[in-house]
Amino acid sequence: LSVPVEDILLFHAADKSVYAHTKQQQKLVIDYTLDELIDQLDPKYFFQLNRQFIAHVSSLKSIHTYFNGKLKVELTRFEEEEVLVSRERASEFKQWLNQ
Repeated sequence: LSVPVEDILLFHAADKSVYAHTKQQQKLVIDYTLDELIDQLDPKYFFQLNRQFIAHVSSLKSIHTYFNGKLKVELTRFEEEEVLVSRERASEFKQWLNQ
């Protein structure tokens, strides 16, 4: 199944698999690791938040400061899950948002 990259909200690694979550609310298994994907995606639109998530800018609902310089990100369709950006990546993430 081929899905246009414009339809993807985020990629999520869980249970030794990587999933693409689409705007049409599909959850598709992907044959790439997050490291392989981030090299193929347009950095203007996608950012690797942590080891579990690569997010499209449109999937970001809100961003909050968290303990020790980390950021807590609320994602579309992952509201119940705590998604954190490390202190080391927080400034790079902020720069990406302001581009």
